[in-house]
Amino acid sequence: AAAGQLRSAFEALDGGPQLAAFRASLLLGLGRVDAAEALLDAQNADASVLAVRTMIQVARNDDAALATARSAVGNDPQSATAQLALSYALQGARQLAAAQAAARHATELAPDHPIAWARRAELELALAQVDAGEESARRALALAPDTPRAQAMAAFALLLKGQIDAAAAAFDKALAGNGTDPLAHFGRGLTHVRRGELAAGRRDIEIAALLHPSHAESR
Repeated sequence: AAAGQLRSAFEALDGGPQLAAFRASLLLGLGRVDAAEALLDAQNADASVLAVRTMIQVARNDDAALATARSAVGNDPQSATAQLALSYALQGARQLAAAQAAARHATELAPDHPIAWARRAELELALAQVDAGEESARRALALAPDTPRAQAMAAFALLLKGQIDAAAAAFDKALAGNGTDPLAHFGRGLTHVRRGELAAGRRDIEIAALLHPSHAESR
């Protein structure tokens, strides 16, 4: 799943509430929101199930997302997945510093979790903490080199440092692994714009906006 092979990951899972939650997260990644919700409705509301439900609510800009995320954390304070869901809900509520703290806590709870490190990098870079974001992206890539989101975060760090050509190559690599990542399209669009390639930049940013309609920066 971290390498963007969602269909293969989905087919590999079977049984149990945590696996059901993961299956639901893969369905969500494939855009099958109704199927994901139906799967969650059949499960007990443990931390993993509540975390995925949070992500669905975040995607829908549902005000209940933050309460659901807090319920997930309350259900299992040691769950890195619940902390990651909380970070997204807090970001949706425009509480970036708190979102960053939740992502940092996720990496403390699960230091070998590449997605947690990629999420931490995303928020550090959003808050202009470039060196910290670059280091977190490197940690994610050290754990799982083929993680497209971690590759995209490393590329954003290069972009923020003004290394445009290196950033463009890194975004290309991230999109080769997962062509549906809106942040990678957004970042590659910015590299095109910085090089004066406005038509190509607009095309990538339009794709980013289509893939993530509520992403204010790409809009």
